[in-house]
Amino acid sequence: MTQAITRKQLQFYGISRYHSIEITKSISPVSKCGQIFSYDLKKVIAEIKTYIQRPRIQKSSRKSLSIVLGTLLEILGNIVEIPFSPGMNTELRVLVVQLTKAMNKTNASLSVLQADGAEIKYKYGI
Repeated sequence: MTQAITRKQLQFYGISRYHSIEITKSISPVSKCGQIFSYDLKKVIAEIKTYIQRPRIQKSSRKSLSIVLGTLLEILGNIVEIPFSPGMNTELRVLVVQLTKAMNKTNASLSVLQADGAEIKYKYGI
């Protein structure tokens, strides 16, 4: 199952309306509900990475895009750090893998909660 995100959700995370449109205009929508288009999260992340590399982006925009990029990567759960070498004890290696998976799951849950919080702040003007 593909994870999807809308332009409005990108705005909840802190991207301006302009940037949410710029980032998603070259991506084809995954689904449509009414007038709301959903975009593939992996493609949005890739597009943000290329957009940040543009030389004429302002520092404040680059900073907000980087923050949102980190949040989206946590939601995707695609970051797996392997802090062990091949010659390490097998039992320790298994424990490190289990810990890393548990941390990724916790980070993904936290990211979803942060997204909900951002949506509530945006919706109620808090």
